[in-house]
Amino acid sequence: MSRFVFAAIALSVLAFAGVSSAATPEQTGTFLGTMKSKINAGSGASTVKSELKIEIAADDSTTVTVDGVVQVMTSAVLGTADGLVIFADPAPGFGNSASLATLHFKGTTVKGTVTSVEVNPGPPVVLVKSGSGKLKLKKQP
Repeated sequence: MSRFVFAAIALSVLAFAGVSSAATPEQTGTFLGTMKSKINAGSGASTVKSELKIEIAADDSTTVTVDGVVQVMTSAVLGTADGLVIFADPAPGFGNSASLATLHFKGTTVKGTVTSVEVNPGPPVVLVKSGSGKLKLKKQP
């Protein structure tokens, strides 16, 4: 499944459910922290810790940066206390990857989960690797 299809399905479901709203003042700004994921590839697994920055504007436009690299295909759906962000790595080898992060806003802290997949579009379509983990961010002054 390409990242375009993955993103379209997730955003369509959320939009249909009516959970999207404009970002609240507590949700706008720059949030900085870490994302720790367990990556499964082939027969092995590894743990990766990355620096994560999410910038949210009042109009819900969102920029995601992982280890200094601005991600592409970024889309966000925000509720009053929770949100969902979809993003993809722009590197040439990651052309068919997508990540989905859930966000829970509490004061100046954001906690959540992240799930990611990378596929070889084939034919045949092959799952190259998958990952899941947690994120913790703090709003910057």
